Amino acid sequence: MKLRALALVAALTALTSLAAPAHAQIAAALGRPLPVGSDPAGTVTVRVVNGDASKPASGVDVTLSINDEPRVARTDASGRATFSGLPAGAAAQVKVVGESGEQASQPFAIPDSGGVRLILSTTGALGGGGGGAATPTAGGAPPPRQRSGSIIANAGAPKDSLAIRLTYDDEADPTPPKDHPVYLVAYSADETISVATQRTNEQGRVTFGGLDVSGGTAYFAMTLLPRGDGYDRLLSRPVIPPGSVGLRMILSAEKRDSGAPAVDDLIELQRLQAATPPGGSVVVEVQGETNAATTVLLRDATSGAELLRAEAAAPAEAAAGAPEASPLATFDASKLPAGQLVYAETERGGQRFRSLPFQLTPERGARAVLLTFSRRVLMQFNMTGDIEEDYLVFRAQLSLSNYSWFPYRAGPDGLLFPLPQGFTGAQVTEEESAEISPVPGKGLLLLRPLPPFGKSFLAGWSMRPGSNEVTFDLALPFGTVQSGFQLRQLPGMSFELPAGVTGKTVTAAQGTYFVLPEISVRPNERMVMTIRGLPSGPLWKLWAPRIIGGLVCAVLLLGLLVAFWPREGADAAAPAAKANEERRAKIETLMAELVELEARPNDARRAEVMAELERLWPEQAAADAGERATS
Repeated sequence: MKLRALALVAALTALTSLAAPAHAQIAAALGRPLPVGSDPAGTVTVRVVNGDASKPASGVDVTLSINDEPRVARTDASGRATFSGLPAGAAAQVKVVGESGEQASQPFAIPDSGGVRLILSTTGALGGGGGGAATPTAGGAPPPRQRSGSIIANAGAPKDSLAIRLTYDDEADPTPPKDHPVYLVAYSADETISVATQRTNEQGRVTFGGLDVSGGTAYFAMTLLPRGDGYDRLLSRPVIPPGSVGLRMILSAEKRDSGAPAVDDLIELQRLQAATPPGGSVVVEVQGETNAATTVLLRDATSGAELLRAEAAAPAEAAAGAPEASPLATFDASKLPAGQLVYAETERGGQRFRSLPFQLTPERGARAVLLTFSRRVLMQFNMTGDIEEDYLVFRAQLSLSNYSWFPYRAGPDGLLFPLPQGFTGAQVTEEESAEISPVPGKGLLLLRPLPPFGKSFLAGWSMRPGSNEVTFDLALPFGTVQSGFQLRQLPGMSFELPAGVTGKTVTAAQGTYFVLPEISVRPNERMVMTIRGLPSGPLWKLWAPRIIGGLVCAVLLLGLLVAFWPREGADAAAPAAKANEERRAKIETLMAELVELEARPNDARRAEVMAELERLWPEQAAADAGERATS
C-alpha cells in the first residue's frame, strides 16, 4: 500500500475536530530548520505547503542561499525540493515567494553530518516572540527578538551542546551583555529537575555541554536582561536535543532604547491573555481537574526546597454566560531574592504536577499555569477509510498528547500507538520514519520519549475483509476524546456499533461517508465495530496464493525426487535439468516476493510478478511432464 498525500483527510476536516496539539506543532515548525541525522550529509529538503500541512505546493521555485550564493530548485508533486552537495558549516537560508510575498526560513548552518529539513508556507508564517516561529523580513533574517528562544543547528559543534547568545535585538551590538548569568533548567522524564549556570563571555555567549540526546529531557534556557527601569524576562521554548547535531539559539531583549513594555516570555510561552501581576506577586492558575482544596507550593528550582505555600481558590464570580474561571493561588514573593529560579507544584491522587520554571523579577510579578490532568497521555485520531480493490485502506492523523512540560517515557522500548487488529502494511511519512517504526500485529512504535504537549503524525494501513465484512477492533490504553472516524459508504454497507453509539451519513464533494464524530473512550477500553457489505474481491485472488503456495511445495518435492532418482542418460540431460532447476528457483523467488506484496495490493510490481509466474508455470509443467516421460 502506498502512503499518499492525505488530501481526503484535509477535505473532511470540517466533519471532525482535529487535535489542537497537531496544529500547534505544524504552525511552530514553519521556517524552523530540523536536523535529521539519517539524511545524506550536505542535503537540505524543503517542503512547501499552501497554508496547511495537507496541501502541498507543487511547481514552486525554492531559493536556497549558501554563503549568500543563491541556488534554485522546483518543488515536486509532494511539495518537496531537495538541495544536495552543500558544504558543511555554510550559512544557509531558504526562501519562497507566495501569495503573501516572500517567506523565508530562519538562517541556519549546514551540519557536518546528516541533513536539514524544513517547512515553508506560501500563505505566510506565524509571528510571535518568546520562542514562537519567527516572522521573516523580506531579503534578510528576522530580527533577534523574533528569533528569541528558537533553536537552529550549530554546525561543527558537539552533538550534545547548546550555544546561547544574549543580545538587545541587535546582532551587531558592540557591547553585548558580558559576565551575565544564563540558566539552563532540565526537566527529565523521570521527573527530576536540575539547573546549570554559565556566565557570558566578551561576545555575550555561553555554551552548555553534556546534554541528554535521548529525547528524555526538555531544557529551558532563561535569563533576565535589564532595560530601562526594569527587566526583560527571557525564556526559551522546550529544547530537546536531537542527537544528530549541536544546537544554538539567541535570547534577545528589546533594544536598549526601546520604549516597548517589558518583555515577559513566561506569559507568551503559556499563551496567556492575562497581564503580568504587580511586583512581589506570583499568581498560579490551576487548570484541568480541580477541586475545592488544592494546595500549591512554590519551590526553588535548584534545590527543590519549598519556598511558599498557598491554597487555590476560585476567583470572584464571573458574569452570567462567561466560562468558568480556573482556581488561582496567589503568593506574596516580595521577600524572595530577585532572579531566583522557581516553579509551582501541586499533588493529587499520588500524581505530581509542575509549572514551567521561571525567574522572579524585582519590579514585576509572575503568572504561571499548573496543568492537573490525571490522564497525562491521551490518544486522538482522525481516520478516513476507503475501498481500494479488495482492501479497506485507512489514512489517519494520529496524536499523542502529553499534558506536561516533562517528556514522557513509556518504557525502554518506546511508546506504542496501537492499530486495529488484523492491520497490514502500516506506514508513516518519510519525515517521521526515523522516530516511528511499524510493528507488525501491534501498531506504530514511537522510539523516542513523548515531548512536552505531545506529537502528531500521519500514518496509513490496510485491512482485508473476510466474507464481505471486517471487525474494526482498536485498543485504547490511554483512552481518547474528540476523535473522528469516517469511511466511504458503498451501497449495501452496514455498521454494527456498540450500544449507545450512533453514526451518521454525510455527503461531501469526495462522496458519501459514514461518520463517527466526537469519539470518546475511557482508558484501557476498546473501540469495536463490525462493518458488513464490503467488497471482498474475486475468489481467485483469495485462493490463488494458497493454491500457488501448495504447487510450489509440490514442485520442490518433485525437484528433490528428480534430483535423487537414478536415471539413465543423466549426462545428456544435464542442460535441460539445469534449466529446470533455474526455472524452479525463479518460481520460488517470485512466490516469496508475491507473499511480501500481499501487504501492498496496489503495488505495480505485484502485477509484474503474477504475469511472470503465469509465463513460467506452463513451461515448468511441460518440462516436468517431459522428465516423467523419459524417466
